[in-house]
Amino acid sequence: MADEDQKELSSRAYDILVQKIKSIEAESLRNLIVNHTLDFASTPEQLSQLKEFLASKSIPLQAEGTSHELTKLQRYNIIRKIFSDKDVLLEEKNKVLGEEMAVDYSDVDENNKIKCLACIPDQQNKESLWNQYVKKENMT
Repeated sequence: MADEDQKELSSRAYDILVQKIKSIEAESLRNLIVNHTLDFASTPEQLSQLKEFLASKSIPLQAEGTSHELTKLQRYNIIRKIFSDKDVLLEEKNKVLGEEMAVDYSDVDENNKIKCLACIPDQQNKESLWNQYVKKENMT
């Protein structure tokens, strides 16, 4: 399948699943679908929508005034999407990461910080992280 076809299918799947999330009443089922939906976001408009979800820490539901509160891991999934977008400035990436790390800070934040940094689409960044965390000469 061509990359463009795959991007189109991912984009359509994201849009369909977001609409489905908004109509599901069972929180456990919504969580399951949210966890998989985030991976399908592939257009600038969808990334913008994810940023809105992240800012409000929730996804609005169909019932007026109700929303699905995003879990910390779901918010980090969104942040990784932001980090992987080459069109988002590093300052913005670091800002959203810092804001999330300030909420109920724990070792989960440190682990996800490394995952986010690994998503930056830059060869020099990838080499630096590899050398810092994987190369034996840096391990003590």
